[in-house]
Amino acid sequence: MHEQYEGTPFAGAVLVSASAHEVGYDILAEFFDGPFDWSRIRAAAGEFRLLSAIDDPVNAAGPMEHVELLVRGLGARAVVLPSGGHLGAFADDHIDLPEALTLAEEVLAHRG
Repeated sequence: MHEQYEGTPFAGAVLVSASAHEVGYDILAEFFDGPFDWSRIRAAAGEFRLLSAIDDPVNAAGPMEHVELLVRGLGARAVVLPSGGHLGAFADDHIDLPEALTLAEEVLAHRG
């Protein structure tokens, strides 16, 4: 049985370099144990946006598969960049992400 989301929904969420399933990191394996409760996750925010790069080394086996699963599961809109790796996730990989700011502003513009 799935639990219902009981908190006040966020206006939205911007997910950067998100994975939709296990990607080979032992520290994250438990997070991906079992299917996501998509309806409960969708209830937690009014809008979802994704920002990913096609050359993401973490989602290397199929970055577009992750994007497609998250778009379908969350009803999200995605922006996929032609490059950028894991988009600033590593200590020596700090970058500006104006696309993330644009997506956050888009989410806030839709809040009701």
